[in-house]
This record gives sequence, structure tokens and C-alpha cells, in this order.
Amino acid sequence: MRSLIIFLCTFFFHLPSTNEDTNIDSLFLNWNRVTLNSLSRLCSDMEEQSDRSLCENRIATMPGFWAIEDDSLNRSSIRWIFLNKMENDSNKLSKDWTIVEVMKTGEKVSLVNYIISYSGTNANIIKYVYAKGEWIKINEKISMLKIGDFKLPISKTLLSSNSYPYDVIITNFKQDSVCESNYYLEHTIADSIKIVCMLKE
Repeated sequence: MRSLIIFLCTFFFHLPSTNEDTNIDSLFLNWNRVTLNSLSRLCSDMEEQSDRSLCENRIATMPGFWAIEDDSLNRSSIRWIFLNKMENDSNKLSKDWTIVEVMKTGEKVSLVNYIISYSGTNANIIKYVYAKGEWIKINEKISMLKIGDFKLPISKTLLSSNSYPYDVIITNFKQDSVCESNYYLEHTIADSIKIVCMLKE
């Protein structure tokens, strides 16, 4: 818990860019709206009360942690900073692309984002980590993945074993529009799912 408080303090005192970009702002707002709606639906669909309680905890804490709301523009948000970083890095994106967000909690909070851009049966994957108030590009590689590999079924119960232990958000985009954004609670993505290899690297 202490590490989470320190992490949040570092985040909220980060000063955002003063450059206004209406495309980033619009994408940011739509992305937040679709993700929060997905999380709300997930909680309604969970079959076990204990799982619903875990999901409700995310509803209570996730917007504050990410500094996002349905219709609130916050350029200090981790997500807005990430979109701005993407633009500054001039990453080449295909017509269809995906952002995967991973929150690794424990003694130390770690945020990892992946940008996936598709070309036939291959995908270009760029990995970022959030550290000291900024997103840092770690590596870039080509993998045999398609957009269908990132359209996962939504589990209504937590898996007992052989599953990915962290929360994951998968958002699929078409050009500058959000197609869908799905929230996966910890232990709801089976280890056998193809993209788990990417998440564990």
C-alpha cells in the first residue's frame, strides 16, 4: 500500500504538456468512456459475489488511479500522457491497432502498455513502461499475432489456476476511433491464451 501511495504522489505531481491537441483529447475521452462502461458491464455479469466485490473495488479505485472520468479532460492522466507520448514518438500505426494496458500490483506498482499494429499475419509490438511520471519505450518487435488474438472472451468467474495474475485492459482502435475496450480482472485470462506469452515477457 505504501508503494501505491508513493506511486500516486509521483503521478499526480507530474506536469502535463501544454500543447493542445484536439485529436488526442477526443480519443482520450472516448477511450475512457468505453473502458468504464466495459468495467461496469463486467461487474454486472460476474457470477460469484466475491468476484463482483473484486470488480466493484476496481470501479471504486480505477478512475481515481488513472485520473479518468466519462466526460472529463485531464491532461495529467496517465492515459493522456501515453497518447501524447505515442504522437511524439511518431509511431507508425496500421488502420487497425490495439493498446494493451497491464497493471501489476504488489509491493511495487508497475504499469506496462503495448501498442500493437497489424500487417497481415504479423504485428508490430511496442512496449512501454510508466516510470517517474513518464512513459518510456522499452523495445519494439514483430510477432505472429492478428487482431483476432486480442478479442478475448470475457470470463464471468475467476480462474483457479493457470491464469494471468494481473488486470488487463485491451482496447481495439480503427484509425482514430475506439472500436471496443474490454477490462479483464486478474485471473480471468487463461495462460493458454496466445497473447499471454507477450504479457509475460
